Amino acid sequence: MNTARLGPTSLAASLAAALAFAAAPSAHAQTGAVATPDSHVERLEHNGIGYEVTYRPLVRTLEKTIGAHPGARSTLQRCRAVTEIAIDREVRLPDGSAALSHRLTDMQRITAHHIGPCEQNRQALAKARLRQADAIAAQVRAMVASDRPALLAQIDAARALAVN
Repeated sequence: MNTARLGPTSLAASLAAALAFAAAPSAHAQTGAVATPDSHVERLEHNGIGYEVTYRPLVRTLEKTIGAHPGARSTLQRCRAVTEIAIDREVRLPDGSAALSHRLTDMQRITAHHIGPCEQNRQALAKARLRQADAIAAQVRAMVASDRPALLAQIDAARALAVN
C-alpha cells in the first residue's frame, strides 16, 4: 500500500480496519470465554524504592473441529480446544506514576480434545472451561514467580536510563 497518498485520517481508518480484520476469528475456529483470573498485585522493594507490580492475565480459548466425517459411518471428528494464557505486567511507583508496561513472553497453552464436532459439544466445552480455572490460576502463579529476575532487570534498566 502506498501510504504517501493517504491522509492521516484515511491511514488511521485503514489501520483500524486491518486490525479489526486480523483480530476477528476465522470461520474455522470459534473463541470461547474463560473466567479470567483476577489481577495479581504485589508490593516490591528494590534498591530502597517501593513498587507496585500488577499482573493482568489474558485468557483466550480457540476451538476447532478436526478430522473427517465419512458419511453414514461413525464420525472421526473431534473438537480441539486450546486455551492460551498471556500476562501483561505493569510496574508503578506507590504514588501511581511512572508505569512500565510489558507483556510477558511466556505464553502458556492448555490443550483439550473432545469427541465429536465443537458445535455438538458446547455444554461439555463450557464445563471444561470451568474445570480449567484452577489450572489457569496455577499457570498464572507460576509465570509470575518465574518473572521476578526479568522484572528486577527491567527496573534496573529503566532507572539506569533515567539517571543518565
